[in-house]
Amino acid sequence: MSLRHRLRRVLPPVLVEELRRISAGGIRFSGDYPNWQAACGDAIGYGSEEILRRVTDATRQVVAGKAVFERDSVLFAELAYPYPVL
Repeated sequence: MSLRHRLRRVLPPVLVEELRRISAGGIRFSGDYPNWQAACGDAIGYGSEEILRRVTDATRQVVAGKAVFERDSVLFAELAYPYPVL
């Protein structure tokens, strides 16, 4: 039996829900919208022109040899291997 399953059996449901909320990285869905398009109109995210500009600038710097790689528009001077993936 996993630790997660054991904890769910002994913790009060209110605490389990709070832990689930915290582990979601703070993402919350709220509001009273008549449809998905109306909700998207109030949302911000990866469709942002600012994000596109930042990623494009970072990619250009990598191509120009000013950085080794970029991740989410953040430039890195040294290779970083994702050891959990390896």
